Amino acid sequence: MGIKVEISSRQKVKPSSPTPDHLRNFRISLLDQIAPAVYTPACILYRATEEARYDPVKASEKSSMLRKSLAVTLSRFYPLAGRFKDESTIECNDEGAEFLEAQVNCELSEVYGDGGQLKMELLSKFVPAEIESEEAFTGCLFLAQLSFFECGGVALGMSISHKIADGASLGALVTSWVVETVGMDVPPVFPQFDVAEVFPSVDFSVTLPLVKMPESKCTTRRFVFGNSKIYELRNKASCEAVPRPSRVEALTAFLWKCCMKTSRINSNGSIKPSVMGQTVDLRNRIAPLGDLSFGNLVIPFTAYTGESDLELDELVANIRARMNNFLKHSVEKLRHRGGAAEICETYQMGMDMVFSDEIDFYCFSSAVRFLPWYLADFGWGAPAWAGLTMTPIRNVIILTSTRDDDGVEAYVTLKERDMEVFEVDEELLSYATPQAAC
Repeated sequence: MGIKVEISSRQKVKPSSPTPDHLRNFRISLLDQIAPAVYTPACILYRATEEARYDPVKASEKSSMLRKSLAVTLSRFYPLAGRFKDESTIECNDEGAEFLEAQVNCELSEVYGDGGQLKMELLSKFVPAEIESEEAFTGCLFLAQLSFFECGGVALGMSISHKIADGASLGALVTSWVVETVGMDVPPVFPQFDVAEVFPSVDFSVTLPLVKMPESKCTTRRFVFGNSKIYELRNKASCEAVPRPSRVEALTAFLWKCCMKTSRINSNGSIKPSVMGQTVDLRNRIAPLGDLSFGNLVIPFTAYTGESDLELDELVANIRARMNNFLKHSVEKLRHRGGAAEICETYQMGMDMVFSDEIDFYCFSSAVRFLPWYLADFGWGAPAWAGLTMTPIRNVIILTSTRDDDGVEAYVTLKERDMEVFEVDEELLSYATPQAAC
């Protein structure tokens, strides 16, 4: 029969207190403007806290509790309860977020096994909105879905519009929501809406290209790097230019190297130019932006090479040099209104590379530092698994912390033919432990 998720209710959750009149027109930042109009999906899985099976009465009580605490949270994250008025303004009219409740016709173990086997292709069933939905710009900016399994386990799926928030902003929202739900004796989370002060929005004279996912059969695998193996890779990647590479730099360079090796094998030995796009978080890099600055502040820079056999330390040096150049020169251009056309041109060039068959383009993103998912205890205990769900786009690699922060998980999405070579790479398997097929 397969796994079925039946939506039993869909309700609007409005802020617990109305947004003041002077805050009703929220001007988004330039970085929000150039972000794609898609939903960022996330999911948190909780095992049953007791032996009892699914209880509709208790489930209803828990759902009601989460809606009430979300209402309080939305009063602080008030733009998420509004709707886009035009390309640069959100009308904070308190229309609210959407909250869905659902029942699943199986046990959590069929999605996430006791041994950590995760069937990632099923996670989209527990997320309330399609990634490419036009509603990310024309409709609700935040949706949550609470799905109850027969065993008593729970999935909390979330969709947040990328036009207003990045992963760190979603993490801040989740933290605030947890605090309000369980009544923790800690100060509430107050986001800072200061990004537009640094990157003011502009009136574009050009239209941003629409995001359309490349059509190709892809598959995702999860590889776990323990801290001891990461330490080995960091030592191996060190060089005069970068004597102490970060774990993200070392892992990014290593996985990029493995991807290039795969491409060369499947191209009968020929070498394609290879480009990697890596996101960098601007929080705490530019005053006054800090950890609680809300909006899109994670933007990509690129590194490239025409060689497929560069050593790990050479790739790390390349990545560090390109990042430093990006932070020194390109970010400053983003802060000036005159750079809007250039930004759009650069954006279009990046999209062209994603679709190109002449260039291997790999998109890397790290959620190692700023996603506090494994602290998100809504009363069911610590999550069994948490993170961003995958987008079926080729050549995407996402790094996240493991549940106990004793390593890093790499979620690698490649075309099926490439994955067949990549997942048996001996060097890769000497550092990473592959998990069950996703």
